[in-house]
Amino acid sequence: NTATEERTINMVINAWQQMGGRDQLLPSGKLLVLPETVRLQPGESTRVRVALKLSGPLWEEQAFQLQLTEVSRIPDIGSAKTHSAINRMTRRSNVQVFLLPPGKVSPRIAWNVDRSPDGTILLTASNSGQAHVQLHSTSLVGPYGQRIEMNNLSSVILPGGSRSWKLMEDVTGGLWQLTANTNAGDMQAELELGPDFAASRSLTLSE
Repeated sequence: NTATEERTINMVINAWQQMGGRDQLLPSGKLLVLPETVRLQPGESTRVRVALKLSGPLWEEQAFQLQLTEVSRIPDIGSAKTHSAINRMTRRSNVQVFLLPPGKVSPRIAWNVDRSPDGTILLTASNSGQAHVQLHSTSLVGPYGQRIEMNNLSSVILPGGSRSWKLMEDVTGGLWQLTANTNAGDMQAELELGPDFAASRSLTLSE
């Protein structure tokens, strides 16, 4: 606790899934956090334990988020501080937790460019592998030298999950070269885009 007053921290672990390109946090009993609540005086620190409660073998990576809610202490009655919301601050943060199965597992990313029903052009990355990947940046180079740079993405794609990003409206058909910088190394792919983008497909992928 680096603050100047007592802090109470409540902790909850949820299973982390991705459906339709969106994160979903669901209650789960596979991981336990002990204790669930800690109180820290100014300058004080402590440890909490994350315990695994598993009924069967792991075949692919499983993801969780440890949610921390930090609440400052309510000032005593008659103290100089008031009970206003300014003095009673609540902070929330998440810690990502990944359970890995035995042996080597890796992500497998397929890329696609398509036009949504509302006309938006989307780049989608789908993960059919057994481990997550964190995407840092992506670069697209078009057949006429067009270049699209997407930096500071910090996007995690879980096994079975996907992420989508909007592209500029002047994307043209033809062969596009894609390079993605990830925590698993650089990935390259070729995307063949038809005039309406509906027939786009990933031709090559290297990790």
